[in-house]
Order: sequence, then C-alpha cells, then structure tokens
Amino acid sequence: MNMFPDNSIGWLIAAGFLVFLIFLVREAQRIAAKPYRWLERARVLLTVMDAGLQKGGSAERAIIELSRRHEQTLGKELHQLAARLQKGVPLGEALDQVPGLLPANVLGVVKIGLQIRDLPRVLPAARHLLDELCRAQRDASGDMSAVACVTTIVLLGISFVLTVTVFPKFAELSEAYEVPLPWLATTFMSHREGWFIGLGVWLIFIAVASCLFLGGPQHTAWLTNTFPRLTNWITNRFPWQRCRMQRDYSLLLALLLDAKVPEELAVDTAARLGGNAFWRTRAELVIADLRAGIWLPEAVRHLDDTGEMEWRTQFSRALLKPLLPALAGWHESLETQAFRLERVACDATNVLFILGCGAGVGLVCVTMFNLLINLMEGVMLW
Repeated sequence: MNMFPDNSIGWLIAAGFLVFLIFLVREAQRIAAKPYRWLERARVLLTVMDAGLQKGGSAERAIIELSRRHEQTLGKELHQLAARLQKGVPLGEALDQVPGLLPANVLGVVKIGLQIRDLPRVLPAARHLLDELCRAQRDASGDMSAVACVTTIVLLGISFVLTVTVFPKFAELSEAYEVPLPWLATTFMSHREGWFIGLGVWLIFIAVASCLFLGGPQHTAWLTNTFPRLTNWITNRFPWQRCRMQRDYSLLLALLLDAKVPEELAVDTAARLGGNAFWRTRAELVIADLRAGIWLPEAVRHLDDTGEMEWRTQFSRALLKPLLPALAGWHESLETQAFRLERVACDATNVLFILGCGAGVGLVCVTMFNLLINLMEGVMLW
C-alpha cells in the first residue's frame, strides 16, 4: 500500500491537512472562550440571586424578572430555569432539572444555603469558589495542549516532507550509485503508513483532549455525569484535583456545621453534594466514628492525612467559634498547593514534549548526514 504515489497527490494531501489545521485552530479558539462565557453567566446568576435577596425579595423572583427581559446573553438555560420556577418548582430542584447553569461545587454550596434556609450566608462562599475556578481556568490556559498539538504537527510536517520529496530522491540516487540507504531511512520508508496513521491517531487524541480541557468545568461536569466511575478514577489520580476536592468538601462541611446541622447529617450531606466517591467513602468512616461516640475534631482525621483539619476543628470547637473562618487559611493553602502541583505537571509534560520533538529532529538530521556521507563515498568510488 502506497499512500503517496506521486508528488501531486502528496501536495493535495498537504493542502487538505492545512485546511484541517486552520479549522482546528478556529475551533480551538471558540472552545477556549466558551468556559469563560459560562463562568461569567454563573457569576451573573449568583449576583442576580444576591440582588433579589438584598432588596427584600427572593432569589426566585429575581431570576424570573431577569428572564422576562428576554436577555439572550445568559443563554437559554436561564429561561428554562425561570419557566420551572414560575410553575412552582423549588429553586434547588429547578437547578437540578437545568444542568449546566452552575459548576458542581458552586451548586452544592447553593443547595446548602437552600437547605438551611439561609441563602445569603452561603452566596459569598459560592462566589469565592467561582473565582477560584476562573483563576484556575485562566492559569491553566491550555499551554500543555498547545505544545502537544504543535510538536505533533511539526513531526507530521517533517515526516511528510521527508516522505514525499527527500527520501524518494535519495533512494533514486542510492540505486543509481549502488549505495545502501541507512537503516533508519529504510525502516521509515517501509513502515511510513503505520507511522502516519499512528501520528494521525495521536493528533486526534490530543485534539479531543484539548477540547475537553479547554472546555473547562462545563465539560468536566458532562464527563462526570456520563462516565462517573471512569471520571472519578482518573480525577483521583491527580494530586492537584484531590487538593481541590478536599477544599470543596471541607467548605461544604463547615457551612453545614456553622448552620447547626447535626454532625452526621452534615458529613453525609457534604459528601453527597460534593459528588465524588472518594470523599463519600471517607465520610462513611467519619460517620462510623461519630456513632461510636468519638468527638468530631478527632473523627475528621479521616478527611485529612496531614492533621491540619483536625487541630483547626479542635481550635474552633474549643473557642465556640464558627468553623469556616478557622478553616479559611487551610483552604487557601490547599488551593495554592493544587496550583503548584498542576503547574509542575504541566511544565514537566511540556518539557517532555519538546525533548521528544527535538529527539525526532535529531534523528532526522543524523539520517540525512548518513545519506549524504554514503552518497559522497559512493560517488567517489564510482
């Protein structure tokens, strides 16, 4: 099977690849802007709810009034939410029936406010989580995906030029002067179809992964709902994601406990709203200790291996202070740690991609020099 019978077909394939590349770049730009628009709509929704409560009304009435203005920039989901609220559906159930309006952790905080019937108390925490998501999305801006795509495209371009124009000419000269081709060139020419198929599959995988990554929390929520076990398993493998999940669970638990929710119910509700099997398993251990008569500050040792949550909880309970302010510094520390781990992983992966691309270019240079040396020696002997 010969993928490149002549140069004309080869250049047609190159033109098609260039068109596909332009389309891919335009789609990447559109997808990269999508999570920012979604997070901005979520911030507007929280602001509208807060404004309605500040004016002495309700969050539901504020959402309905905003929908009646036929505001299109907030998306059709807002109008679907308002339609359900007009039918008398409670706000918590309406938010569940219209997925995608709020990130999962922010939605969990809002549900806690509705459950304790004190929504104004939890809205600042919800906005804080949303700001953290915006910062994480901005800081992680897809540079790793860009480097992976660029290095793969560079390898594809170099391989294509070598296959179409360079190696065939050297093969003709080698045959004319009875000079053997280097083993690397021979191997590449005999297995070039598999090489291009492999690079094409890898490029498609990188493109899909980049779209999911650039899609931000909205695509993450879709993956979690569609493939919950697989998503949770992959998420738990990343230490920075575990730090952020630990922060979110601790925040939900602190809000519930400060609202005087019973301890067992607070631990279980925070795990359920967090939506991650890893923390639900640990929450069951905490509940078992509470039922055994163990004090809550000692029972939360299952939630934090470092022990910091335990002593902060003991400090809060000993002074009869709210738990959320006592854990605020630890929450900021977890976010900083998550950011550092994520950046280290991204930078290390970028370095590996660049080194791999450099190694490929180096092999090409060595092969070309071997070809030239063999041809020069063959011409001199001929």
